[in-house]
Amino acid sequence: MRKDAQTMKQVAERCTRYSADESCGCGCGSASNSTKSDCVTCQTCKHYNRENVCDLDLYEEIMKNHNL
Repeated sequence: MRKDAQTMKQVAERCTRYSADESCGCGCGSASNSTKSDCVTCQTCKHYNRENVCDLDLYEEIMKNHNL
């Protein structure tokens, strides 16, 4: 499974549960998946944990459903 920067951005843009992690310090606190902003990526989502895994286990499902 790919987990490069472009794929994580594409997944985050399609994720209905994306929520910007305001504590990341990236200035994306007001971003949402509808903005298509450069800030929207799995890495800036509050559901993406320190082990680089989605706590909601949505990454693989979104990859599969959107043929990413």
